[in-house]
Amino acid sequence: MVSEAESLSLDIQFKRQTLINKTINNNKTLEAISEKIVTGEKEFEAGNEHWKTLRSRENLPSKLNVSFPNWVDLDRAKVRYSTALRKEGGNRNVIVKSKILEDWISAINSDNPEISQKLTEMFLRSANVVGATCTHAGNREFLKLYSEFDVVIVDEVSKATPTELLIPCLLGKKVILVGDHMQLPPIFGEDSCFLEAAEMLEENKEELENKLKTSLFKERYNHLVEVSDTRTSMLTLQYRMHPHIMEAINQFYNYELQAGPGLEKLAEARQHGISLGGWLPTNCHIVWIDLPQDDKWKHTQEGGSRKNALEAELVLKILNQIIAQLKNHEHEEVFEIGVTSVYAAQTNLIKKMFEPDKTNLSANVKLKISTVDKFQGMEKDIMIVSLVVNNPNTNISEFLRTPERINVAFSRARRLLIVVGSTYNYVSKPSDASEKYGKVLDVAKKKGKYVGVYDVLG
Repeated sequence: MVSEAESLSLDIQFKRQTLINKTINNNKTLEAISEKIVTGEKEFEAGNEHWKTLRSRENLPSKLNVSFPNWVDLDRAKVRYSTALRKEGGNRNVIVKSKILEDWISAINSDNPEISQKLTEMFLRSANVVGATCTHAGNREFLKLYSEFDVVIVDEVSKATPTELLIPCLLGKKVILVGDHMQLPPIFGEDSCFLEAAEMLEENKEELENKLKTSLFKERYNHLVEVSDTRTSMLTLQYRMHPHIMEAINQFYNYELQAGPGLEKLAEARQHGISLGGWLPTNCHIVWIDLPQDDKWKHTQEGGSRKNALEAELVLKILNQIIAQLKNHEHEEVFEIGVTSVYAAQTNLIKKMFEPDKTNLSANVKLKISTVDKFQGMEKDIMIVSLVVNNPNTNISEFLRTPERINVAFSRARRLLIVVGSTYNYVSKPSDASEKYGKVLDVAKKKGKYVGVYDVLG
């Protein structure tokens, strides 16, 4: 406990040393203000503009020559301050509080790296909410500051590998996993990494790859759905996409998705205002452009990937028409456009072809061209999906039949979804994915537009 004498000593030290001995050119002014504070004149109570100006960060260095005490002294001062607030009242509290604030301002203004580091650590340790990536949560310096949390929330969890997910989960008393179990599992780079890891661990490459690429979130979610009704929850209200686009991808969610603000409100909020000939009116939000079975429209192989030159040209034509119309309309809001394909060779071709037209992009248009896997977690106002494969003798690849990848491809659009691809290869030719593509095509025919390439080319 701090005695009355110690508290009084602190008052005297503050009045005499800080306000008299440490002044530079303002002794009389500061001394007068000090006396007015001590005598209790309301004009100079703490919080008044005179006092705040005197103690402001900008004015303090020019007003007082304040030396910053060591950390032990500062801690003692904090104890004396807390005790004084409990036992004393009136102007004495103001004086004690001002002394502590003065010391802290000096610390903040100090160039001493040791002080700066300690202040940073103190600030971080007092945070109630901390953000970090899964892997950063395992960093040694992070663990020094935060060894445990009451609640850990992991977002976009379907992207995390089991080992990545394990790190933050070990830090939480309670763990909440948030993500879409119907989207793509963790994505890795070169397949060679699995071979190297398998050799080091003396495991089978295929088995190790399967373990690491498996979505732990999806496995756990499906398990918990079976064993408990209270530990899982599916968010069925979506606010992203126009109801017609939602109808096309609702098949992946057991048709449980609903328009968040209501069908009419969401439909009104997701208008695009684009009109291109007769094939794309302003009230159309999903279009499938079918490719003919002509040899010139067939895809070609490029290494382990595929591309379709004429389809790329068609995509580019549509893209430039949309950009030109948005530029002419001078929309106040920014329109985000995405162009994607399941094949890297196709997206690279479209990027190369679009290079000369980059200068036509207006300030209200933002464009991204990339593969479907890279679009996971994103959303765009307008999405153009290039399916590439067009050959009656070719079956679509296994990764094109993955429900999660089909879902990501068609669920990025907010206002307008344009699909360019062969309905023969993706719908008519039997496969375990033809029904899923077929439902997207059905929605386009019923709610949007189903046209051929020459309807677009004229």
